[in-house]
Amino acid sequence: MTFLVALAACFLIWVLIWRTRLGYQIRAF
Repeated sequence: MTFLVALAACFLIWVLIWRTRLGYQIRAF
């Protein structure tokens, strides 16, 4: 169960980094 929660959290973070304007600014920085 903990593994699934961690996996979901990593996926959400990945989406935030690659699919949002905030992530674009982080990569551009």
